Amino acid sequence: MTFQELIQKHSLTPICDSYIGDGWVPLVDDLLTKLKATGWEGEVEQVKEKFGALRVYVSNASDEHCSLIWEVEEDSLKVCERCGYKDNVTTAGEFWLKTLCPTCREQRDKE
Repeated sequence: MTFQELIQKHSLTPICDSYIGDGWVPLVDDLLTKLKATGWEGEVEQVKEKFGALRVYVSNASDEHCSLIWEVEEDSLKVCERCGYKDNVTTAGEFWLKTLCPTCREQRDKE
C-alpha cells in the first residue's frame, strides 16, 4: 500500500506537507486502525519523517492515543522507511537521518 492509498483507505483529507516512505505505511495504517478502535474522532494533521523516525500529529488525542502514537514512532526506528524490512535497520545520515535497511541505504547512497 502506498501513502496515497492509505489516505484513501482511512478517508483522510489530503495532508499538506505529509509524506513517508512505503515501508512505514503499514505502521501508520495499524496506528489509525487502533486509534479508531478506541473511539478517537480527531484529524490527522501531519505524517512525516523527522530525525530518522516517523512522526504522526493528530488533533483531539487523549493520553491513550498519545501512547499509541509514541509506540508506533518508536517502532519506526526498527523498520526501513523505504521497503519495510526489519533486520539490520540503522538510523544514520550525513545531512539527514534516515532509517533504512542495508540495501536501501546502499541504493540511496548511489542516488
